[in-house]
Amino acid sequence: MALKLAHKIFSAEGLEKPHFQTEAYREVGIAGLIIRHLVLPQGISGTEGIARFIAQEVSVETYVSLMSQYMPCYKADNFKEISRRISRREYQAAQEALQKWGLFNGWTQSAHGLEALAGINIKPT
Repeated sequence: MALKLAHKIFSAEGLEKPHFQTEAYREVGIAGLIIRHLVLPQGISGTEGIARFIAQEVSVETYVSLMSQYMPCYKADNFKEISRRISRREYQAAQEALQKWGLFNGWTQSAHGLEALAGINIKPT
């Protein structure tokens, strides 16, 4: 039950119309919107769908901060899917999803999780 709710909240499905007005997002995006996206284990955060939504419905110029510091706390160990930190491969897949959809503005973390919290700019030089 909790995982279905998390999927709905953290997926593009949770951002689809009529919940948000696309035109309002376009206006905010132009004004300097930064979207922070926390990568969760096993793709629960729906990064591919979120990246598609941002690219198609907001703007490929939107700044995205791709966060890797998910830390299972409290009762997370009761749910196998979220009872662990994300893997390097999961974070790499999230980075690839942003690139696939042309989202090059923003930041990724140079290492995942608590190893290094300082980010780097993801725009190609």
